[in-house]
Amino acid sequence: LLVLTLLICNSGAIAQAEWGDSLERYSAVFGRVFYDANGDGEYQDGEAGVGGVKLVSVQGDVVTTDQERRYHLVLANTYFNGNFILKLDTKSLPEGYKVTTENPAIVRMSAGMTSQIDFGVVDEVELANTKAQEKAAKEAKKAESGKK
Repeated sequence: LLVLTLLICNSGAIAQAEWGDSLERYSAVFGRVFYDANGDGEYQDGEAGVGGVKLVSVQGDVVTTDQERRYHLVLANTYFNGNFILKLDTKSLPEGYKVTTENPAIVRMSAGMTSQIDFGVVDEVELANTKAQEKAAKEAKKAESGKK
């Protein structure tokens, strides 16, 4: 029995697998680039995404986050069963932004498996202002409770 597998790529193009291929010959990496509002390096519900950010693998794969702030790579397993390294291209971030998660990120890949890699980013000035406001609010609360 011949099986034809079609894979839809991030760009909307369709990559055609060879006749007789199975999904076990391919791996996938997917994820998002999110605005890490509190700068903790962890995604929380409600944190917005950042579109138009480029991600690059050691193997030369390049992908850009879409309008939904997500990306995915479908990878032929010609170089797999080992570590996969993906780096967020900081030059593709808006000015003043920095990465709050591991960059580059490394995941262990095996044939036919999927892995998720998310990257957090934040505006350094906005984060500093938020932390200063939080500190001032804590000090005000402490001073208020000391008056009682």
